[in-house]
Amino acid sequence: TLCCNIESMKNSIHKPCGFELAEIASQDSNCNKRHVGASLEFWVNGILKCTIFDCNRHIKNHCECVKGAHDPIVQHAEIGVTKDLKNRSKHSRTIRGQELILRVTYQPCLNCAIELVKKGIHKVYFRDAKHEDESGINYLRKNKVKVFNQWN
Repeated sequence: TLCCNIESMKNSIHKPCGFELAEIASQDSNCNKRHVGASLEFWVNGILKCTIFDCNRHIKNHCECVKGAHDPIVQHAEIGVTKDLKNRSKHSRTIRGQELILRVTYQPCLNCAIELVKKGIHKVYFRDAKHEDESGINYLRKNKVKVFNQWN
């Protein structure tokens, strides 16, 4: 678990720890096409906690992705980071009812956006965008999830 005190963050030029965790997670991706990392955060008593982070990965540890073509079966970082949320976090009792913040290095696709809404994600920050397909972003906004294309 990585914790950041919000008071020190407000007066700092450093980016929140979730951005850094997402970037670190993206380095573990085994996809040749796109390395995506995600971090899930929540607030507890004025402290921002980053407890879960994951990257996109191929289940069989072998990437056959081709740029411009639809991806084969791959676990997206957004799904990995929210999968079994209750079981993977030692703070699961404090997560319930808290504002869940997802930081991801690449904008969520439509399928991931649907799952993020089901999981109760409140805010999504993403770094890189695919402007020709914003169906995931549009779905999140339609379902009252705050979405930000900023990484600072």
